[in-house]
Amino acid sequence: MGFAEDLVVRVIDENGEGNEERILEDLLSYKAINESLQGGDLDISTTGGSPSPPRKRRKLPVNIPRERIGLEKKLLDAPYFYIEKLALPDGDSLQNIKPESMDSKYFSAAAKERHYIHNLPTLNRSQLLPVSPMTIAEALPLTTQWWPSWDTRTQLNCLLSCTGSEVLTGTVKRINETLETCGGDPPAEEKHFIMFQCEKWNLVWTGKNRVSPLEPEHIEVLLGYPRGHTRVGRVSQIDRYR
Repeated sequence: MGFAEDLVVRVIDENGEGNEERILEDLLSYKAINESLQGGDLDISTTGGSPSPPRKRRKLPVNIPRERIGLEKKLLDAPYFYIEKLALPDGDSLQNIKPESMDSKYFSAAAKERHYIHNLPTLNRSQLLPVSPMTIAEALPLTTQWWPSWDTRTQLNCLLSCTGSEVLTGTVKRINETLETCGGDPPAEEKHFIMFQCEKWNLVWTGKNRVSPLEPEHIEVLLGYPRGHTRVGRVSQIDRYR
């Protein structure tokens, strides 16, 4: 369908190789954005409007390109747009707007660097309230009693919606069997393997010598939603992750 290779790789990485329906939905969404920008006149079919009045809170560390200072005034007015750089046509800018970088680790307990091109105001930014938990311990306090000292993670990596794969199930089983065999103090080589997998899959400690993938309730809290936010009607476990 003419999708850029890096876009396809990124979408598959975020949704999991087996989640074909969601992958296709995301790719089509990106394609629609690309087509809307091909004209080059910023005739974006989106609703504009003035942002809410800023409220003074701590500033977030972001990378705002210096080139934004000299942008033409017409690009700084509504309609506003906010597009992930990956979704754009080839090139590193749009209408001479350089991408802005931000990492979610500065306002949540999960780290994920993103790059966006937008014409939103950059002055007097403030963090939305309520403030999300900034560490694993704050978000999932019940895990602290089982957390070993040699697992020094304080934040998670990019949150995944692919959690039911055979690879993940087998990995968790192997880790828990190893921990049980060695009484929770595995040799250095096994610790390295366990830490690598915990960081890769965002595994957390849910019992004595036991790790588990994140549950939907965990992800809700990490994203700043109230616990049970996705528990509606007959929504399946898989859909709750999505």
